Amino acid sequence: MKKVLFIPGGIGLAHVGRLIMIAKELSKHRITVEFGAGTQAVSILQKENLTCHPLPEFERSVYERKIKNNNFFVYTRDVIKKFVLAELELYRLVKPDVVVYDARITAKISAQIAKIPCVSVLNADMTPYYDFSKVRFPIQTTL
Repeated sequence: MKKVLFIPGGIGLAHVGRLIMIAKELSKHRITVEFGAGTQAVSILQKENLTCHPLPEFERSVYERKIKNNNFFVYTRDVIKKFVLAELELYRLVKPDVVVYDARITAKISAQIAKIPCVSVLNADMTPYYDFSKVRFPIQTTL
């Protein structure tokens, strides 16, 4: 039986929700699904009766402070190292056949190190297919 490990960026509800929907569909086809996520996502995953393993995550206050100042660089060298090491440990524990991640770039790094195939799920605006001509700049970042 195949096993898929889902790793959402736990700060955003959409990142968790999209992977939950995919996991539920795969479960219907007798594929084992498990999650690795930060504390913000754990309660959602538990309500859905999905197996979840803890992973370090950004503190919401740090993330929001940077985003509100148009600073999207929340990944420091120390954060990347911490996340990758935790993900590698999780791979040793879970032994997934594939890793599916959403908004957690370190999952791709750690999956490549562990030689596990990985799939990225992301917003359309993160692809070349998004129509930026319909976006009005500057984007409001504060209330």
